[in-house]
Amino acid sequence: MSREVVDFHRVEEHQIAMHERLLNWARWLNSGRGGSVSPMFRQYRSNAWQWHPAEHRPICDTLDAPLMEKTVYKLPEKHRMAVRWLYVYRCAPINACRALGLSHTGLYQHSRDGRQMLINMLRGANS
Repeated sequence: MSREVVDFHRVEEHQIAMHERLLNWARWLNSGRGGSVSPMFRQYRSNAWQWHPAEHRPICDTLDAPLMEKTVYKLPEKHRMAVRWLYVYRCAPINACRALGLSHTGLYQHSRDGRQMLINMLRGANS
C-alpha cells in the first residue's frame, strides 16, 4: 500500500491573502482566550522577563479575526473542520482524515476549497 504525499502547506497564489487572514484568525484563537491554561495557573505571571530578552510576537488583527470566525462557521461542515484542522488544531493529518472520513488528498482538497469559499463569501459581503 502506497501512501499519498500531500503538501498541506501549499497555498495557491490567488489564495495567499486569505491564507494570511486565516493565520491571523488562528493566532487570535490560540492566544489563550479559549481557556487552554489549567485553572490553577490562569492568574500566574512569570518573572522570566528578568532573564530573557523580549520575544517578537506577530501582531494580531483583533477586528478581522472575529469576522473570520463567523465566516468560517458558515462553511459546510467538512470544509469548516478541514480549515480549522489546518490553521487551528494542527494535529496529525491522519487524525483529521479519520475524523472526517477523507483521504489525505481529500483533506487537502477540502481545506483548499474551504479557503476559496471564504474568499467568495467575503467578496460577496463586501460588494
